[in-house]
Formats: sequence, C-alpha cells, structure tokens
Amino acid sequence: MMDTPVTVLAVDDQPANLKLLDAVLTPRGHRVFTASSGAEALALLETEEVDIVLLDIVMPEMDGHEICRRIRSTPATEFLPVVMITASGSEQRLAALESGADDFVTKPFDQSELLARVMSPPHFPIKPAELRGKWRFLGIQEGPRAVEGFDVVAREIPHKGGRTYGYRVSEGHSSIAYMPDHNPTALGPGPDGLGEYHAAALELASGVDMLVHDAQLLPQELAAEAHYGHAAADYAVALAERANARAVTLFHHRLDRTDDELDALVARFAGRSTAVSVATEGVVLDL
Repeated sequence: MMDTPVTVLAVDDQPANLKLLDAVLTPRGHRVFTASSGAEALALLETEEVDIVLLDIVMPEMDGHEICRRIRSTPATEFLPVVMITASGSEQRLAALESGADDFVTKPFDQSELLARVMSPPHFPIKPAELRGKWRFLGIQEGPRAVEGFDVVAREIPHKGGRTYGYRVSEGHSSIAYMPDHNPTALGPGPDGLGEYHAAALELASGVDMLVHDAQLLPQELAAEAHYGHAAADYAVALAERANARAVTLFHHRLDRTDDELDALVARFAGRSTAVSVATEGVVLDL
C-alpha cells in the first residue's frame, strides 16, 4: 500500500495490546518496535529512527503523559508525532493534547481508525481516504477455500480488538487446526469456567491430527486477564479432547513463562486422552 513503510514505536505495559498493534500494522508493511515501559521506550528512541509513537496512557512507574513530555523535551524527538491511546473520556483526550500528543485514538480501536492515524500527515503524505482508485479495508470471509494445494476452512472465533479467525488445513491425508488469540470466555464461562466450547472451535478441531492453540493463560489467571483476549491452556486441552483431536500443541505463551514452567505445564496433562506438547522456537510438528 505504500513505497516506504512507516516505523512505529508502540508503547504499552500489556503484552497482549502490543501483539494486537503489531498484528494490525506489520501485515500492512509498517515496521513496529514495541516497548513495555517508559524507560524502554525512551531508550529505543535514542538508538532507533522512528516515524511515529503509539503511546498508551495508563502504565506503571511512568505514564504516557510523562513519556510524551520527555519526548517533547528532547531536541532529537521534540517534533516526533505522538498518538496517545486513550479511553473515551474527553478529560483524557484533553490531557493527552496538553502533554504534547499530536492526536489520539480511542480504545478499543478498530483497524481503520488506527491505520488512519498512522497513515496521515506528516508521517505519511496522504490519508487513506485520499488514496486513488477503488480499494477498501477487507477481512477474509468464513468458509472453505483452496490455497496453494491445501484445503483451508476459516471460521471466526471470539477475540477482543477485531475479527479473529481459526483455521483448519488439510492436504487430504493429514490435518491441522490453528487457533491464535482465542477468547472463549467472551461467550460465557462454559461448563468448566474456562469458556464456551462453541461450534466454530469444535468444527475446526474435529478429528484433526494436531490442534495448535493459544495457551497464554493458566486457569488461575483467567479472572484477571481473560479480558485481554486469550485462553487458558486447560481449555485448549479440553477442546482437543471434546473434538477428538489426536494431539494438541500449546503456543502463544506469556512472555514471562520460563522453560521449567512450560515443562511443568505439559507434565500436568500427562495421561490425558489427547497428547499434549508446548511449542517453542524452531519446533517442527510431525503429523
């Protein structure tokens, strides 16, 4: 969509929000740096060339207003465009502008609004609506399709921050289901408090050789963190068993999970009817 990608620094103390921003911006050609604290963001600005900062307001230690003021007080970044991510209240918007922000986007945001903030002057020469020709923002449609020799079924699954899909992929002999960022508690607690085992998830996972599923949370973390849009590892295993999947691989782990904790997670599921493993960098799934 553009000749020169925009380099974005996204600043938020919540890993799920950073993943969402990256998932929206990177596929459209933008380069995204992420920082989980004010100190990390300011350090990145000293070493990297950034075109625009997307800055959450509510963060511990140093909030977005203070980060913005420091950006403005530094000669090398005083004119750097800063877009604050705010709640809907007018007081937050006014405070964002008073601390030096150029613009703000209200959360929960949609993709069109976020892209319009990134793709606008001065960091992009024109606004999306000013692009010539016939074009529009599109999401994929649910249903079956053929992709490069594979049979693929896409079904929408619940998640915050926009439409999210799960996929079932087969080449006629083996099959795999892939469900990233699955938030089943959005449909209710379900029979075991882990979320609903809804029709789309069961259809995608039914009888597959391997279910690869979001497992960012543990059951005891659901109450505090499910609203970020993820599932518990126990839900993924139970879904695989209900759908008669042969095996399940847990991925999308929290960034602070240690290898020992992941090993303990797998050990906890020993003896289940579905084989359980955890995904790590470089792992190859043998179907």
